[in-house]
Amino acid sequence: MTETYDGPFSLLQMFWGSITARPLRSFLSVIAIAIQVILVLMIAGLTSGVISEWGKRVEGVGADILVQPPNSSIFFAFLSVGMQESLGGQIAALSGVDEVAPTVILTEPKNLVMVYGIDYQRFNALSKGFLFRDGRPFEGPDEVIADDIMAQTRHLKVGSQITLLNHAFTVCGIVGHGKGARYFIPIRTAQEIAGAEKRVSMFYVRSKGDTEGTRAQILKLMPENSIRSLSEYVTLMTSSNLPQLRPFTRTMVALGIVAYLSDAGDFKANQPRLDDPDFPGLDFFRDRARTRGSRNRGRLPRAPCRQLRPSRRSRLRIDPQSKPLAGLSF
Repeated sequence: MTETYDGPFSLLQMFWGSITARPLRSFLSVIAIAIQVILVLMIAGLTSGVISEWGKRVEGVGADILVQPPNSSIFFAFLSVGMQESLGGQIAALSGVDEVAPTVILTEPKNLVMVYGIDYQRFNALSKGFLFRDGRPFEGPDEVIADDIMAQTRHLKVGSQITLLNHAFTVCGIVGHGKGARYFIPIRTAQEIAGAEKRVSMFYVRSKGDTEGTRAQILKLMPENSIRSLSEYVTLMTSSNLPQLRPFTRTMVALGIVAYLSDAGDFKANQPRLDDPDFPGLDFFRDRARTRGSRNRGRLPRAPCRQLRPSRRSRLRIDPQSKPLAGLSF
């Protein structure tokens, strides 16, 4: 005879039974889900820190308006070198513009370090200027300026030879960090490396004080381009806007759901009976079923009195002289 248990269901007992019956499968399931959660939290935390630090470096350039190509990404590493350099002169002619700095943005593929190709005089005029720790501005096409963080990391000093973008450079100066990129090279050299003569990635613009008014002037001049104020740009610098992070997070969540459903389906398909000797986690239910069966053996099942006892309002009074109701017997 098959044993049954009519007592309350215990989720804890079910979990314990699954773990004790199949410890290896349970252990692997827990490890798989834990790895997915750790990866999502770690990647999200790292990207949030990197993006926050990058936003502070952009603020340190000294511009308050960013002019980018149409439909461009807020992350400069994905920008193409597609804007005509001559647009800088048109922007500089506007009444609300104080300074314009054309910039070519390149990324070193080996270590994903940002490299700016700049017109030194115009880029330096955007803010208080570069703070040189050592050396001088570049004078030749094969000279590079490095910030102090990169110089400390790679043990660079003035006169060091380095290779960036498959091009040999000589370090001519070391400056304080916080000016957008880690390396700065002449704009003509950057255009030559990118194969984009007379083209730039974007323009840093400093207004004379009225940021929104100047932004409206630039937008009227070139409505097809992306014109953002620096305050708007900083608010967009979040990890949720990173195009590569969202698919990764969704994939990890989907894998976790699939693993959970697979494990739950396997448990349901192989759910044992109470008399299964290979499922020790259900000893509690098995013992309770035996005890309850022996105690109730020979008794008729009794329904709860609350279900049969009529309330005072619904209690019927039956006249002994009246005829029995159809279908009822007493």
